[in-house]
Order: sequence, then structure tokens, then C-alpha cells
Amino acid sequence: MAGWNGTWSWSNFWNKRNYVMEIPCSSNNSLIQFLNYEEHEKLEFLQIVPNPATQFIGVQIESSTEKEVAIQIFDSRGTMIHTSQHELFEGLNGIELDIANLKGGMYWIQIPQVNQRQSIKKFVKIKE
Repeated sequence: MAGWNGTWSWSNFWNKRNYVMEIPCSSNNSLIQFLNYEEHEKLEFLQIVPNPATQFIGVQIESSTEKEVAIQIFDSRGTMIHTSQHELFEGLNGIELDIANLKGGMYWIQIPQVNQRQSIKKFVKIKE
């Protein structure tokens, strides 16, 4: 809701929202597993190169295990315009994406399986 007048407000996933998570005391083991999750599986969205780009971009992802991830591309309005599945191996992964058919402008890539703070990066597509 909008804080200034109490009416409903539209927003998308680019807006940061604070929240409180309640975990029952009976689930201490689940909480410990949740808090230690990053120690067991590391998945980090490092960068997009080159940026800006014209034909192709490379998405660099570091993974501690073999894993399948989705790569989603969103336009400046927040509309998903492309999604694809990719197999990662343990270590540094480079995934090449063809962006030649995109119009010039700013785009965002999201990898939902990555920790939310690191899951979204932007890139610029240059018109040729």
C-alpha cells in the first residue's frame, strides 16, 4: 500500500521490500539447515560481459555443485522477454546468450536460483 495515502500501489520485483519471517521454535533444525545452506551450495551471479553489447553477452556464474539454472531476461518495463535453462558444472561457468534480436535499450537478467541480493544484473543493448 502507498504510505502517503493508504491506497494500493502497483510495483514490480525491482522494488526492494523489507519483511519479517517468523519461524516456529519447533523447527530449530530447519532453521539451522536454512542458515547453513550457503555453506553447502554456493551459486553466485558474477557479471555480464561485454556490457554494453551488440550481438552476444556472456553470463558468468560460479557454482559449487552441478546444477540447472534458469536465465531470464526482462525489458525496462519488467516484462520477461526470454527464459532458458542451462546446466552448470562445478566452478566458473560462462554462458553465451544471443541478444542480436533485442531492440536497443536497458535490460535485466535474473537467475532465480541465486541468492536474491545477487540474482539480478542489468545490461545495455546497443543498436547497430
